[in-house]
Amino acid sequence: MVTAKPTVTAKPVRVAKPTPTATPAPRILSYSLSETQFHPGDRVYGTALATLNVASIEVRIDGYSISMDKVGPGRFTLSYTVPDYPFFVRGPISILVIARDTQGAATTETLSGALE
Repeated sequence: MVTAKPTVTAKPVRVAKPTPTATPAPRILSYSLSETQFHPGDRVYGTALATLNVASIEVRIDGYSISMDKVGPGRFTLSYTVPDYPFFVRGPISILVIARDTQGAATTETLSGALE
C-alpha cells in the first residue's frame, strides 16, 4: 500500500524593508578667524567646529577659496598668509564659511570683513 506524503506549504515570511533615514544637514557649530581686516602678508588663523557629518569646510573671500584642514571629526583649522593684491580690490568684503557633507549638501555662514 502506498501512502501519500503530506505536502508542506511554506508561508511567505514578510521582511520589513528598511526605511531610508534622512541624513541630517551639515551644521557649523562655531568658527573663528584671527582677523577680518586683511593686509597683504598677514598670517590668518582659524578654527571651526561642525557636526560629525561635515566632510569639508571652505572659507571663501570674494570668490577666492581656501580649504580648512580637517584635524578630527567635526574639527577644522586654517593657517593662511594673505597674498599681495591690487589696490583696486581693497574695501569691504564678504567672508563665507561653507560646510559640506559627503553628499554635497552645504550650509553657509557669512561675516563681513575688509581688504585694506
